Amino acid sequence: MKAERTGRGFTLIELVVVLAVLAIVTHLAVREMGHLRDGRLGQAANRQLEEIRDAVWCERRGGAPTGFLADLGRLPCAAAETNGTDAVSASLRELWARPAGVEPYALRAATAENLVAPTNDLADARILVGCGWRGPYVRLPLGAARLVDPWGNRMENRDDAGYDRLFDAAGHPVSAGGSVWRVRHLGADGRQDADVAPADVARRDADVAFLPAGGTTNLLAVTATLVGADGPKSVSGDVRVRWYAPCGSAITGAVASVSLDGAAVASCVFACVPPGVATLAVLVGDRLCAREQVVVPPGGRDVSMKVFVP
Repeated sequence: MKAERTGRGFTLIELVVVLAVLAIVTHLAVREMGHLRDGRLGQAANRQLEEIRDAVWCERRGGAPTGFLADLGRLPCAAAETNGTDAVSASLRELWARPAGVEPYALRAATAENLVAPTNDLADARILVGCGWRGPYVRLPLGAARLVDPWGNRMENRDDAGYDRLFDAAGHPVSAGGSVWRVRHLGADGRQDADVAPADVARRDADVAFLPAGGTTNLLAVTATLVGADGPKSVSGDVRVRWYAPCGSAITGAVASVSLDGAAVASCVFACVPPGVATLAVLVGDRLCAREQVVVPPGGRDVSMKVFVP
């Protein structure tokens, strides 16, 4: 006796339903993988912003600050670029290509030829200042000519007119030649956020400031206590206090003359000292009695020095 067949094939409708379910599952899986990929790329983009910030100004506890600002005494400028339509845009090219007119980094003596505004009171061949371009501070991928985020979009953001824009301290665009304070990426969608940030974190814009609050106009207050072999030593006459700092591949600075009239403590305040490493020098008469390097953070600082007077 023959056995009866109990099974049957799929109907067309059943096949369509199965294929539809597979398509939906595949779509959801691909979309989720896309979200995961964008999330990873978003993390990489934020790390890239931090690396760019450190290339300009990086201050670590217990060490001297490093980066473009510390070496040249200024923020990078928006470098002019010309695209295919002869429209001038801006980039951060100074971070990977030495700016015109700026020499490579070296220790330079504070002589008249190396000073921005030489004066008889500031020129001193005994003072050495490290200044100049020590890049590249950012290394571009092989064949690249601009900064791009992990999605391949320019980190100098394009506006509706097709110009590349970089930003000042307030987040407003700066043109070629202006000091760049901020750089941002536009997230996975490559578009500037509206007033309401996208719900998808990977699509949100992010930016980083090269300097914290405080700017580049600093006050440096110096208090110099004169001491001899037996303690504080009063001095009659003038005491000169100088500071020196990089200015491109040259040296800038200022000098203050303090009349002590028999006192042992000289105090003065300097304005417009750039963030970075400054060299302080104290002269009593014609004698260089103290020389010291100090870190000047954004916002300035107070410095106390012990000055040995023979």
